[in-house]
This record gives sequence, C-alpha cells and structure tokens, in this order.
Amino acid sequence: MKFPKIPIPYWYVVAVPLLSVFLGMASNQAVLVANGDKFPVLVNNKKLADFRQQQEAESDSLSIDIQIGNKIYKIKESGISDQIIKQVDDPDGMIDDTHCVMSKSSHLKALADWIDLGSTIASPGDAAIMAGSLAWPYALPMWIGLVLRKLILGEKAV
Repeated sequence: MKFPKIPIPYWYVVAVPLLSVFLGMASNQAVLVANGDKFPVLVNNKKLADFRQQQEAESDSLSIDIQIGNKIYKIKESGISDQIIKQVDDPDGMIDDTHCVMSKSSHLKALADWIDLGSTIASPGDAAIMAGSLAWPYALPMWIGLVLRKLILGEKAV
C-alpha cells in the first residue's frame, strides 16, 4: 500500500523563525570555537568608562543599614558589579567567564558582539535569535490558521 504524498502547506511560516534561531545559535557557537571558548566584545574606552561609572553608581545605591546595638552601619552590596569592574581590568581582557575585550587577535569579529543596543552589546547571532524568538509565538498560530483556511475554503497552497 502506497501512502499519498501530502505536502505541508505554508511550511515556511514555521521554518523561518526556527531557522533564524538555529542560525543565530550556530553563529555564536562558531565565534566561541574560533576564539578558544572566548566571545569577543567591541568596547571602547568611553563605553568602558560609562560602564564603570554606572556600576559605581549602582553599588552606591545598593546599601543595607544594619543596626548592631545603638550603632547603625551602612554596608554596600558589592558583589557582581565590583567583580565585573575587576575583570575588565584583567590583563587578558576577560570581562566575565566567556566574554573578552575584542582585540587584533580575535577571530570572526563580524559575528562577535559589536551591535550597541544602549544597555547591552549584542552580536548578529543574538539579533537572529531575538528575531526568531519574537516571531515564533505568532508563526505557529498563523500557520494553523492558514492550513485551516486552505482545508475549509479549498484554496491552493502557496
């Protein structure tokens, strides 16, 4: 018994967001592999100074008042923000466990983090992942609607 070929209509509506996420992840992985498990980030001195100033302002605003006996002690919560500032000063250029400052020896710079979004710096792979992730919740219901319309109205699938 031979089964009839049933083409999946409008397959591209679902495939495009999934392909976008997959290509973004592959792009980011290629950068990591090419740079020895480091992900280069393009930062200039101005951006680095702004980052440090922002972190210092946040560390000043994050404080806890602890009362011991009659005295009140103001304790600053340092933690992650101070750790990031110390790591940016690292001679190897490491910002955190994965990210490093982009240098002449970095590979695949066009796929690394260089897109300045104001609050963060993203890579083209990150942008592709975001685009696919934003489109996916709309793609599946849209595909179901198009398939149902085709079945009910008998329209020719594109």
